Amino acid sequence: MCEDLMRDKVKTQKKAIPQHNNHREYITIKSIQTKLRENNAMITPADKGNSVVAFPTQQNNTKIQDFIDKSNFQTSTVNPTKTFQTK
Repeated sequence: MCEDLMRDKVKTQKKAIPQHNNHREYITIKSIQTKLRENNAMITPADKGNSVVAFPTQQNNTKIQDFIDKSNFQTSTVNPTKTFQTK
């Protein structure tokens, strides 16, 4: 049953995508994914402008860790989710 649902979903999505661009776009996306994986890199939105940048994953992890360290975040011993949901 689950396999049938997945098969139908794939058929629906294939019909929605114009076939003339599908193969070329697929090859391009796979090529980019492979290069990112091989170079341990990632794509992220740029700080300014309407663009994206690719840079090493480790650089992003360092940037995030520096932000956390400088922002004086505190670890909570209780889960405050219910308090915020009831407000």
